[in-house]
Amino acid sequence: MDFDQALDSISVRTQSGAALFLRAEGVRGAKYLPKLLRCCRAIDIRRGELDKFQVALLGFGAMTLGDVVCQIGFDQDNAFHIEVMNCIVELTSVANIEVAAYAINGLGCLGTTHSHAFDCLKTIVKSDPRFDEHPVVTCRAIAFRMLSRIDRSLAAEFRDTTAYTEYLDAVDSWLKESSPDMRMELIEEAKWLR
Repeated sequence: MDFDQALDSISVRTQSGAALFLRAEGVRGAKYLPKLLRCCRAIDIRRGELDKFQVALLGFGAMTLGDVVCQIGFDQDNAFHIEVMNCIVELTSVANIEVAAYAINGLGCLGTTHSHAFDCLKTIVKSDPRFDEHPVVTCRAIAFRMLSRIDRSLAAEFRDTTAYTEYLDAVDSWLKESSPDMRMELIEEAKWLR
């Protein structure tokens, strides 16, 4: 894929496809991250409704930006890395739950213990449920999972929260329906949670 051309396109559909496929490029795709960030920032997230391609661009964008910056090595002295983190943090609170959930995952992908990112995850873990939560896994549960991915000892401090219970319930649900290749990972996760 020609990422330059796709990210320079005026088509959000084309940009969202680039955001999806860019993640697989890993560090090789780092040179395209400024364009991807620009595309994400061009969407007005304050307005109510986002179309499916805007949701895809913001969701895949958050995950890709977080993942690739993590692979490079998050540097808190790098202004671009901070800008990426701030964008992902901002996306965690948008009205569209899909975008918010992807952005919470994006913070986990970013993998930093920077206080701004960590405080965001902790705030979500302790928050009230959203009115539009998914029936299997909530945004709070995702935030707990991301905290545990970054630092299990810190996540363990939140075992008395509803987010912990919701995440444990989600893992149990996934275990019942898991494929053999995912089963071992889920069993290990359930062991840690218990």
